[in-house]
Amino acid sequence: MILKAPKFWSSKNAVSTALMPLSALYLIAHKAHQKSQNPYKAACPVICVGNAVVGGSGKTPTVLALVDMVRDLGLAKNPYILTRGYGGSLEGPVQVDAQIHSSRAVGDEAMMLAKKAPVIKSADRAAGAKLATDSGADLIIMDDGLQNPGLYKDIKVLVVDAMSGFGNERLLPAGPLRSPLNHTLENADLILTIGKRSDNVSLFSLDEEVPTLWAYLDTDEEIDTSKKYVAFAGIGHPEKFKRTLERHGVEIAGWYDFPDHYAFSSGDIEKLKREADKKGAQLITTSKDFMRIPSAYKKYVHPLPVSLAFEEREELEVFLKQRLERG
Repeated sequence: MILKAPKFWSSKNAVSTALMPLSALYLIAHKAHQKSQNPYKAACPVICVGNAVVGGSGKTPTVLALVDMVRDLGLAKNPYILTRGYGGSLEGPVQVDAQIHSSRAVGDEAMMLAKKAPVIKSADRAAGAKLATDSGADLIIMDDGLQNPGLYKDIKVLVVDAMSGFGNERLLPAGPLRSPLNHTLENADLILTIGKRSDNVSLFSLDEEVPTLWAYLDTDEEIDTSKKYVAFAGIGHPEKFKRTLERHGVEIAGWYDFPDHYAFSSGDIEKLKREADKKGAQLITTSKDFMRIPSAYKKYVHPLPVSLAFEEREELEVFLKQRLERG
């Protein structure tokens, strides 16, 4: 079952404190898992894009942007994307084929990523990396897996949501952290904060020794602002999508947020369509959510493509060149 992040993860409250003993057990298990494997070294460089917390922080848009960047800079001719394919039934390793696979088989993220570059879906990251290099990859970009010890990462990019930060900075289940925060920060090669600087309402402390850059989600598509829209999203932080629409002057006649990776049913879309029809509005969602809408109902929904815009693009390009060209 896919659930929304509990509200108590945002502060060090009584509920969170009561769960701290379970977090201690989680830490013991986490450390044991980290020590249990020797990382596999792939035959090409691996860039891992991950986050510190459970849920979305902007990893997938970052991966898509990095694919374009390494190609444009001539740092890779045939980059592959490696993903666990959350929500997909296939274990892998398998190369995603949009003609034969569905989001239920490989996950919504894998289907969307496959439009940009070859994608390997694999629960076993090392096996997935081997399939990628055997298939001709000269660079691998991992979508998630920062805490996975099975594959060696040449560059580790930590993506942080500007508004939610690291929540209450406690480990699961008392908080959203996947691993101890100090270790996560020390282990990162680059921190990418997603959001406008004005969105930075969360007082999280970043490691000053690690380069920190900023980016934000936006769309290149001209949105018809003469229309009204009923908007919905089932991503890690759906309010990001709502803010993007508001920035472009969209009139939101109705708004619905769903859990991350929510599998929309025909009944869900029918209900949303009835509201849109009643209000004389158009249904709109993210490209990622569009992948999980039943095929027969996609014609009723407008998918809005969003991409990552870097505030310090040149600094990121220099960083990648230095790290990848020196081998």
